[in-house]
Amino acid sequence: MTQAPDVAAICERLREQGVDVVRVSYPDMIGVDRGRDVLLDELPTAVGHGLAFCRAVYHTSPMGDVVPVQGGLEMGLPDITVYPDLATLTPLPWDPSGRPPVSAIAIRVPLPGTTFINAANEAEFPLPIVEGDRLTVVEEVVSVSPEKQTKLGVGHFIETLDTFTRQDGAVVATNRNTLFRFTPAATS
Repeated sequence: MTQAPDVAAICERLREQGVDVVRVSYPDMIGVDRGRDVLLDELPTAVGHGLAFCRAVYHTSPMGDVVPVQGGLEMGLPDITVYPDLATLTPLPWDPSGRPPVSAIAIRVPLPGTTFINAANEAEFPLPIVEGDRLTVVEEVVSVSPEKQTKLGVGHFIETLDTFTRQDGAVVATNRNTLFRFTPAATS
């Protein structure tokens, strides 16, 4: 029987190392990284109670076909509960310069709206990404729609393109994303 990790001691060690967020991730059926960022102060709760992940990512093939998985569609696609494995904690050098991360470019666009919802996402991987590759990403805003009135509220669709290159300058991935940034409609 494996001894339970001392979560408090692990959190303290991470805090001393300047870590304040732990990313819990898993690949979907086509290898796209899915995950949750957990604030260090919330890690003990996540370890004890688990994190909810959407089961639907395992019910769609790379071609968009529905894949039957026991306990899924017939049960209404309940979330999967994931428990962080603290034995696999790995520090990730997101930015070798040590600069703090910045929010996604779509969030930095100066528009009204307090809420975001993902409307579309398309990822392409023209070349393999292998262990040891050093990737850089360039984010760009492709378009911003005129103001739209929807059932959710008033807002704008923001389309962005992230281009990932490796150390030799080759493009290894692109990610085109559309977010709807809006102010929720008043509920009656």
